Amino acid sequence: MYHALQQVLDSQLLQNGPMVVFLWQNAPGWPVLSVSPNLQSLLGQSPLAFTSGALIYSDQIHPEDRVRVLKEVKRASEERTCNAFTHAPYRYRHTHGHYLWLKDTTTIVRDEEGAITHYVGYLFDITPEITMQQETRFLKERLDLAMQATMDGLWDWNIQSGEVYFSPQWKAMLGFADEELGNTLDTWKERVHPDDLSAVHHALEAHLHRKTQQYRSEHRMRCKNGHYRWVLDRGVVVERDDTGKALRMIGTHADIEQRKHEQHELEKSRRRFMEISQISTDWIWEIDAQGRYTFVSERVVEVLGYAPEEMLGKSPLVFMSSQEAARVGERFMEHFAKHTPFRDLENINLHRDGHSVILQTSAMPIFEEDGSFTGYRGTDRDVTKER
Repeated sequence: MYHALQQVLDSQLLQNGPMVVFLWQNAPGWPVLSVSPNLQSLLGQSPLAFTSGALIYSDQIHPEDRVRVLKEVKRASEERTCNAFTHAPYRYRHTHGHYLWLKDTTTIVRDEEGAITHYVGYLFDITPEITMQQETRFLKERLDLAMQATMDGLWDWNIQSGEVYFSPQWKAMLGFADEELGNTLDTWKERVHPDDLSAVHHALEAHLHRKTQQYRSEHRMRCKNGHYRWVLDRGVVVERDDTGKALRMIGTHADIEQRKHEQHELEKSRRRFMEISQISTDWIWEIDAQGRYTFVSERVVEVLGYAPEEMLGKSPLVFMSSQEAARVGERFMEHFAKHTPFRDLENINLHRDGHSVILQTSAMPIFEEDGSFTGYRGTDRDVTKER
């Protein structure tokens, strides 16, 4: 076997290939008996430097990797049934001083009695692959830090393999430690609320097939404690093959539980307000900071004969005579300027059919959370029959 391998190494078969082959003798210092001729072009050293003993192979291995590599050789050699083994990737010093990452699979050659005579190493330069993995890991770490700052979770989906990277923040949002959840699509799918799953799937498929520019979904996710939490899930396909098939997709999870709760409470308040306005004998309204109606209850039809939509965007003064509008407008402006409430301000409006309607108007100013004035909310009571 030794002579046959020597002939292959001495031939031109390996001259331009991506694999370097070493033939070591099983002796102290691992004397190199032969090396494929492409060593110079791939790893930067001359084959003669090793076969002459000027260079020792183990000395070219990075100091931080050397002990491990030697242990891997020793462990494999001590197993009498082992005929081949593969090292974990290690760093190898190029003749210019920088290090390359190598993938090394070694075959053990034994004599008839089972004693090791030689080792044959098949070496590949995987530096680009390792560098890309390191850069990807570095970017993910930076993204994780950014996501922690924004409290959003990151996910990265390899669509072909089904593997999904979920950042620690993504998992923490659901109450899990990093090691408690697997990195598969099922990890996510099994936690989507059953009532939301169909809509989520539709939104995802639409983006995968280029029907939308971005995947976006608001849905509930099951937490570790069994409760459901609302999240905003957004993502984009970042890699497709030549046919347009999606290969990779990345995105984020944002916790919107508080916003959903506030929306729910707001909707409850809106329904309550609408119910009160429908049963109230008063006409309820809102105007903006420019004094224009933004809401008018149905009661106005009975009071002034106008449908609510006919009054939206108009000033209350439009529904008064010019003389009355001037008088009431002056009173209104006094309160508008100071943003003060007022009560039982009497004014005369004109019904759609032309007759006069005497109203008593009461209102409170409306302020946003930041203190900015946005208008008034009030009521009008028809007191015509009392006058």
